[in-house]
Parts: sequence; structure tokens; C-alpha cells
Amino acid sequence: MSASSLVKLSAFAVIQERGIVEGYDLSTLPRTILQELLLTSISQSRMLCLRSLITNWPLKQLVLQNVSAFDEPKAVLLAYCLQRTKHDLQLVDIRGCNIGHQGTTAFCKLAGDIPVSDNDVTGMKVLDMRPTTEFLMENFPTEYPCQRIPPLVVMLDCVVDEDNCGLVIQACINHSVTDVKISHLTVHPIERRKVHCLLSSLESVIATGLNLTMNNLQEEGIELISPVMLTLTNLTDLNLSYNGLTHRNTSAIQHIANICGKLTKLKKLNLTGNYIGSGAVCTILRRLQSPLTHLALGGCGAREGDLHEMCAMDTLGHLQSLKLDGSGFVNCIEILCTFVLKSAATLEYLSIEDNMFISSSVAPLCQMIRELCLLKTLSLSYNHLLPDDIRAFKQEFPALEILNRDWLY
Repeated sequence: MSASSLVKLSAFAVIQERGIVEGYDLSTLPRTILQELLLTSISQSRMLCLRSLITNWPLKQLVLQNVSAFDEPKAVLLAYCLQRTKHDLQLVDIRGCNIGHQGTTAFCKLAGDIPVSDNDVTGMKVLDMRPTTEFLMENFPTEYPCQRIPPLVVMLDCVVDEDNCGLVIQACINHSVTDVKISHLTVHPIERRKVHCLLSSLESVIATGLNLTMNNLQEEGIELISPVMLTLTNLTDLNLSYNGLTHRNTSAIQHIANICGKLTKLKKLNLTGNYIGSGAVCTILRRLQSPLTHLALGGCGAREGDLHEMCAMDTLGHLQSLKLDGSGFVNCIEILCTFVLKSAATLEYLSIEDNMFISSSVAPLCQMIRELCLLKTLSLSYNHLLPDDIRAFKQEFPALEILNRDWLY
């Protein structure tokens, strides 16, 4: 058994016996064991054990970057413990964790000197219902700190909506208690001016992802946020899907093209649901400065001419995920296959839904799929394929996950 496996097994056994962690001097443990105890308590959802680890954490940094099991309740618990306990932490890094709306709100409350409570997540009563030994000490502080010098730095991904928008903006501006640094920002539908305020509060060095889907920005909104977007040059992920743009919004299309021209690190681009029309798609794509790994153009109105131009773009030859839904490519399936095969060595996910494919489309599509050596998922939903056609795909590619939904369901 390897040393790392032994550490994982030992950590699992310790977490199952919470009392071993309770009251133990964590400063005597090596960093690798401490981190494994923390990760195991998170993956096993041992909330009381997690609280004990947080409140007694001996290091100056607590790094949980890209830990998928660190969700909303655990984020609220962490914010609660940071607010109510004395600690020497200088950095908390939870980027890449799905802390959701409530986790975002909890950390912004922490930054704004607003009490984080067990009501911040429905049913979350573990926060202060069963006190640890430290919570029973007579000299345990009953008030949370109002100022830290220097402030605790928290790097995180945020989910913002109408309810917590003002709180998030204030957290990004006020750095006296907690210095909130947003890496990936997901904005649920809010007013355009609030979108602009949010973007203006981001630190360009830190911000790497922006999801503005379904914010109804339209041309006016794109023009409003464009100057700020041009400063966010470290973005690797940009989602502008379903924002009501059409082929008539030539100014907005040019603004998006200009933004893409500034984003030298961009890897993921989603324009789904904006019917900007043939020609406009390539107006934007030809401004790309780096190879994309993810591209979504569903319902954008791309046509055969766009596919021909896209075939010549070096920035579109290493895609891992490609979505070309709702474009009626049935009559130009040959050039479609040519474009897809530019990424034959890298493509893992392909969605070509609602393209009016029929039985005669099966043969060229199968020929294309044979050359996609890494393809794991293929979505063929909402085409005009017969049940026998779908069976043909599944029989030839048994290891491939094939998604096929009908308009009737």
C-alpha cells in the first residue's frame, strides 16, 4: 500500500471516530495529514468533525480549491466558524467549489460584519446546536471581530441574484474584516446597472470566469458593460448565453468581438440562444486570441459559410466540448463533419441537437464519430432520426453515451 493510500485510510478511520479529533492538538500533525483529515470530513459530510477541524486549524492557510464536495452547507459552516472563533488564518481558498447562493451570502455577511446564522441554509442546525469543548469555555468570545489587520483573504466563486447582489458588491468594496476576491462570478437575472456595478467591483487579476446567462442584457446592456469587460483580461470562461441579442444588434456584436480580442487567456465561450446570424458568429470568433477548449453556439444562426470559415481558424482546433445545436446543418453535413474533425484528437463532448438530421445523415455522422477517439458523450436530441437510426448509433458505439430526447417528452 502506498504512503498516500495509507494516509487516506487513516484519515477515514479518524473521521469516523470524531472524538479523536475533538480536543486534539492539530499543530502536532504534518500538513499532509491535516489536509487529508479536512478533505475526508468534507467528502463524508461529517459536519461536527469539520467544525472541530476549522475551529482548531493551526495553519495560516486553508486551501480547498476545486473540492467538489464542499457545498453550500459546508461553506456556511466555514463562514460561521471564521466569524465566531479566534484564528490566525490569513488565506481561505475555496475557488472551484460549488458554494452556491447561500455560501456566497454567508461569506459576504462575514465581510460586512453581519452575523452568519444557522438559518442561512434550510435545515442547517448543526452550526451551534451541539457545542464543541471550545464553545463551552467561559472565555469564549460571544462577539465576532469587527476588524482584522491585515484582513482575512477569501478567494471564492460567487453566485449572485437580486437578493444578495448589494451584499456582494459591498463585500468586494469593504476589506476591513474579510478581503473577498471573486474568481468565478455567476449572475442570475438582475438589472443591467447592477450587473455593471458587480463587474466594476471585480479584481481583474483574480477574475477568471463570468456567467451572465439569461440576464436579458440585449444591445444596451452589452454596451454598458463592455468598458469594464475589456479590463477583465484574465477571464478564461465567458458565458453570454440567452441575452436577447439578434442579428440587428451590430454594435453589441462588435463589442463582444472586441472583448474576445482582449481576452488572451479565454478557453470557454458560450453564445447559445443569441440569434446573431450568419457572418456575425465569425465576426466574434475570428477575434479570438487563444485556442478554445469549450465552444457553444446553439441557436446563434451559424450557417454553412460560417462553418467553412471556422474550419480555417487555428483557435478552434483543440476543442474538448462543442455545442452546435439548432442550426439546421442537415444540408451541409459534410462541412460540419470537417469542422468537428478539426478537434478529433481532443473532443470529448459533442452536441448537435435540433439540426433536422434524418436517416440519410446516419452514415456520414457515424464515419465522423469513428475518428473522434476521445468522444464520451454525443447528444442527438430533437432531430428527425428514427428509433432504428438511434439503435444503429448505439450498436456501433456501445461505449459512447448517446443522448436522444424527443420533442414529445
